[in-house]
Amino acid sequence: MTTDSATAIIHRWRSTTDHNLFIFHNHREQIAPFLQAVDEIQRTIDFTASEDERKHAKSVIQIAVSRLTDEFRNILKVNAKSTSSLNPNSHTDSTTMTDSASSNYQVYEDDYINHNKLSTDAVNDLRTIVVRMNSSGFVNECLKVYVSERKKVIGACLQHLNVEKLSKSSCRSLEWGVLEVRIRIWIKAVKVCFKYYFENEKRLCEQVFCDLGDETVGSCLVDTITEYTVQLLDTAEALSSIRPASERLFKMLDVHDTLSDLIPSINGLFRSELSEFIRTKAKNEVLPKLGDKANEILLRFENDLVNEQSPVVHAEPIHRLSKYVMHYVYKLCDHKQSLMRLSLPDPPSMEAAGTISGSFSLHVVWIIMRLLSNLEAKSKLGKDTAAGRFFAMNNFHYIIQKIQARPELLEIVADDNFNKLIDKFEQARLDYLKLTFDVVSRNLSDKGLSRIKILPFRVAKLADRLKRFNYEFEKLEKELGKVVVPDFGLVLELRKLIVEMVNIQACPELLEIVADDNLNKLNAKFQKARFDYLKLTFDVVLRNLRDEGVNKIKILSFRVVKLKDRLKRFNYEFEKHEKELGKVVVPDFGLVLELRKLIVEMVVTAYASFLVHTKKVARLETYVKYSVEEIESAIQGFYDCR
Repeated sequence: MTTDSATAIIHRWRSTTDHNLFIFHNHREQIAPFLQAVDEIQRTIDFTASEDERKHAKSVIQIAVSRLTDEFRNILKVNAKSTSSLNPNSHTDSTTMTDSASSNYQVYEDDYINHNKLSTDAVNDLRTIVVRMNSSGFVNECLKVYVSERKKVIGACLQHLNVEKLSKSSCRSLEWGVLEVRIRIWIKAVKVCFKYYFENEKRLCEQVFCDLGDETVGSCLVDTITEYTVQLLDTAEALSSIRPASERLFKMLDVHDTLSDLIPSINGLFRSELSEFIRTKAKNEVLPKLGDKANEILLRFENDLVNEQSPVVHAEPIHRLSKYVMHYVYKLCDHKQSLMRLSLPDPPSMEAAGTISGSFSLHVVWIIMRLLSNLEAKSKLGKDTAAGRFFAMNNFHYIIQKIQARPELLEIVADDNFNKLIDKFEQARLDYLKLTFDVVSRNLSDKGLSRIKILPFRVAKLADRLKRFNYEFEKLEKELGKVVVPDFGLVLELRKLIVEMVNIQACPELLEIVADDNLNKLNAKFQKARFDYLKLTFDVVLRNLRDEGVNKIKILSFRVVKLKDRLKRFNYEFEKHEKELGKVVVPDFGLVLELRKLIVEMVVTAYASFLVHTKKVARLETYVKYSVEEIESAIQGFYDCR
């Protein structure tokens, strides 16, 4: 190719006002001739001896450089995938990326891993242009255009991820709910950027500018991503200035861990001396501030626990402080690895924690022991000592259960501290039972009876004791029937201990009277009450099965009408009872079985006898709605035992 033909080709593509005139986009068949023309003009500049020819060639190469710069820019624009095609909310069949810093927040790999990657043809075209621009001495034009266009793409990606700049003042003034959403967005964005977007940019820089050397590639990458890296780091630094509040600790740990996990990626992307300030900012400035803030929040929680003075609400057997603190301890255990990364300060005071190795374990044990002290103090505030010990018993038992439910927490607390907690619970339980049942059990003791030698007087004394025992016991029965114990296992323990207390303290002579006399009377009363209840309940059902007046009716048609009416009324009353008694609760399952058995004997026997009459009367069998077996089966659904 001659210089004149090369010049003609370059002049032909001088204008770029028409979008359709881009060589690398719409006229790819012209790429090779155009590049050959550029190479020919460059050879003329490099090897011709004529100053005029060189001057003319330089003016032509300026036209070619302008064209190649525009082509370079257009390739970047056309081949950059639109961020509107990204739909992070569509996660079907996507691979997820999680880590310790955001167990409750997932980044979906398939949404981002290939985002904003250029096609192989586009990369080859860009590299081809870079080679020509470099040989012409104008490669800096490519670098400027590349950085400008790729920054626009990254900016659009961050905008699509809803990333917003946060200042220190806004972090301190925003409501926590709003700030929490911003933190989740930041965590997602910073992961996506460093694990996907910035890594993609690094690979693209290496592919496009590989002929220019590592230094140029690194410089181009830094120029492209520094602005957005600084923006993300500034946001993290601003978050380190939030107002300390207990519930904010775990989000702050998430931010700290996210940045800590990304330090290797940041060091890999910003390796040059010129970008050392980014590495320093991330590792030595922002990360320590986040850790300090996490420590400050933890200490704030512990100090709040020391100063907490909420009242006791006896309608709530488990105090809200117990629930809140143990939930907080659980979350501390969930973030154990995160907290162990920090240089944790000492708790506000050391006496509550005892001898525990490890700063994390020290804080957990201190919090639990401080909670126990706080609850112990609350239990002594009221005038009702028994109610106070009942409160302490329930809350200590709740804490024991929570510790036992988490093996790693049980290991942290250690045997010595856990045994102390059990001792506190058992003492509170014993105190409560003694205070509650002392007035009852004292009437069962044989104190003073041995001095009474005259039998009538002794019997009178025993009778008086029984009367007082019955009164106090019935009073307690009403009161304790309304008391809520949140754990059924503890309910069973209390009942067992109460039985043991009553039996141990009762004198044998008194127990003998109760066993031989009152128990028989009570059993007789029970059987009579049961009989009266069944008779009153099922009388309206059974009266329809009696043959009263039916045998006196001699005319068959009248007799059929009478029996048909009895059947209809029986069906109605039985179905009504079936619905009502299916909802009635009888607390003892053995009593449920007894009642069902007696009802079967009463109703089924009468119904079977009644059906005998129907078989003797023609045309009446068609009006029988239930068989004997169906009636008996329906009765098995009477009463509910919970």
